[in-house]
Amino acid sequence: MQRSWNRFSVFVFVLCGLLSSLILAFIGLGFEWMKGWLGAPDYWVTATLGIVLGVVGSMGATAAAIRRETAILADGAVLMDSTLIPTAKLLIGFMALPSTNESSERQVVTGIVGRLREYLKAGKPLGFSADANFYLLINGNSGLHERKLVRINETETGARAVFNGSRATRFQSDTAKEEAAVITRVCKQLTAHCNNINDESEQERLSLDPNQERSYKSFLSVPVVIENRSGGSPRPEVIGMLSVNADQKNYFQQQHVVYISGIARLIGKLHEERSLTPPVE
Repeated sequence: MQRSWNRFSVFVFVLCGLLSSLILAFIGLGFEWMKGWLGAPDYWVTATLGIVLGVVGSMGATAAAIRRETAILADGAVLMDSTLIPTAKLLIGFMALPSTNESSERQVVTGIVGRLREYLKAGKPLGFSADANFYLLINGNSGLHERKLVRINETETGARAVFNGSRATRFQSDTAKEEAAVITRVCKQLTAHCNNINDESEQERLSLDPNQERSYKSFLSVPVVIENRSGGSPRPEVIGMLSVNADQKNYFQQQHVVYISGIARLIGKLHEERSLTPPVE
């Protein structure tokens, strides 16, 4: 969790500095008294004072590091308890049931991406917005340009329901070109990371429609890959895309990539067991 300096923090910092100065002054007076009482040379007093200060400083630094590490571990435990552990429980409970219908499969995927939204919003101020959605790749009969990505989970955010993979041409709209580029990246098992959707270089790199209105400012999309064991040795096969976004620029960092990729693998395992199907509209 990010912590900012406030007036109280500055006051405590200054107060600790003053107290430390007073303590060092008393230590110095004590060593001067020892020097006169023991008749020890100056370099002995200086060396001893340095050793004591070094030990005290090391103990303080160690205590601060332990406290900081404990806080980091505590934050991580809260995130895992509120997102990843319930997600695993949800999957385990679903896998234990007999073969179910499409409605229950959609519900469990909705539950997974719901936990992912909680993770993205953890520790953020009220009003911060983030979304997560899983799209299943549907193959057409005539190659890449008939493929599409269909959203499986239910949502209340108005997320896009489908990406169509129409063949990109110069006569297409910018939106159609964007959707085709998304499917091409997914089929190539590429991760898309955009720090600012309004940045022209990002728009060009990811073939984003510059005229499309969006409720978010950054996004991250990872392919969902499984092991296809049919026909001999297992081979990777793309079955969809897990996409997340946030209304803050430069929001997604490496830890988000790791976490979201882990959730994508869980969804892949779910597909391997139950063969997810697109919703019937």
